[in-house]
Amino acid sequence: MSGPKSGNYVAAAERRRQLERQAENEIKQRKENIRKLKEDVKAKKAQLEITRKENEASRTIPENRNDNTALKQRALHIEGLLETNKVEFRHVNNNEHENIVVKKISQGKLDFSNLQEKIKEEDALDPRLKDFSYNESINNIDESEEAIVNKEIIKFGANVTGSKQESIMFGKNSTSIIEEQIANKPVLDHSEIIEELNEEYFQLNDLIENYLLNMQSSSRKELLGFKESLDNIVSDQRLDSSYKLSQLRIRKEAFLLTKDKYDIELKYFEEQKDKFNNLYEEYEAICEILDEEAEEIDLNSLDIVSTMSLLEEKVKEKREELNKDIEARYVSESINEVMEELGYDIVASDYMTAPKRNVMHNIYDFGDKNVLNVYTSDNGSLMFEVTGIKEKEELSSSDKLRIKEGMDKFCPQYQKVKEALEAKGISITNENLLPADVRFAKAIDLESKVKAGEKSKKSSRRNKNNKLKYKTL
Repeated sequence: MSGPKSGNYVAAAERRRQLERQAENEIKQRKENIRKLKEDVKAKKAQLEITRKENEASRTIPENRNDNTALKQRALHIEGLLETNKVEFRHVNNNEHENIVVKKISQGKLDFSNLQEKIKEEDALDPRLKDFSYNESINNIDESEEAIVNKEIIKFGANVTGSKQESIMFGKNSTSIIEEQIANKPVLDHSEIIEELNEEYFQLNDLIENYLLNMQSSSRKELLGFKESLDNIVSDQRLDSSYKLSQLRIRKEAFLLTKDKYDIELKYFEEQKDKFNNLYEEYEAICEILDEEAEEIDLNSLDIVSTMSLLEEKVKEKREELNKDIEARYVSESINEVMEELGYDIVASDYMTAPKRNVMHNIYDFGDKNVLNVYTSDNGSLMFEVTGIKEKEELSSSDKLRIKEGMDKFCPQYQKVKEALEAKGISITNENLLPADVRFAKAIDLESKVKAGEKSKKSSRRNKNNKLKYKTL
């Protein structure tokens, strides 16, 4: 009864628990390594982002954009007009004419002041906000400022009639009553407004970005719309800085009133993301032990339950696969130890994969040009088979007889192997013990098996790691 011998192996319950504990420890260690690697990558990305922003903030801006040369030249030209234009009018008791002059000259002064404000705003704007406003700044400079100062002052000054004429010089040292009225008009501190505008915008923008980066809920569309409204306000050249600031503050108050809604969604998503990441790291760790590629799975916040269920099912499947793989490797290593104790040397090993099972094939020198093949599958099956070594295409009758004699020789050895495995907590059940017969005689290509085994060891991490891992049990 020494033909091919097959059956199913079963590890004792205590031995299985020991294997599962060892697997659990390995999973934890791999998870920790994966987490550390991800944290390192995240830290490096964060540092790269900081460096990118620093470089962006300090990048060289073209001169005509950085110092607003065009704007400043226009301002100097208009200021010259204001200092040199003479306006004559008749002083009459009727204050209506004077009011008209005051109004028109004030308009010219204010247009000049507005141009100066643009310069101050461009100089004070954060480089990121300057991107919004700069393109419109130069386009908005035309001859209207000069026309108002030059034409309107002359028109409404020189053509006014009354009982008396006076000549007034509008310049930096003018002491006219009209200029004093204009000078007494309150002027806003634009540098402070711009500073507050910058601060308000970026604080609110950063707050919204935090939600957008850390949640993918149905509220994302609302937040994107809100962010777009902020950008539209800041980039609108028709609005002055004070109005922009007031609008940002109004929207900030409105956002803070609804912020709790987003906080609740964010908290829930963060909790689910932590669970997902922890489970996915376990999935990655198991796949790494099995030397498989982990499937990429993203947490879908619009269907968190389904996404988590999918991942939980995959982890369950991989755990079952890992437990079977661990048990098969333990059995294979145990058989190897027993064969070494009986004096048989391993001459080749191979790890064969199939759609429904993986098989560890160990080959031992059995003397007289024969070898003993031991197949251990992760589906629980086991087979011992004595074969010859292939040297030619067809086996001769004497070759087959020699192989049959090897089968007979293995008969008592099989019982010793079986007993030694039982001592290690491994039982062989559902045995199919075929008799020694030349009908079962065949030969294997040992050279190709040796090459295949060497290739498998180089390409598979687990061949190397698990050989040490399970042999120490």
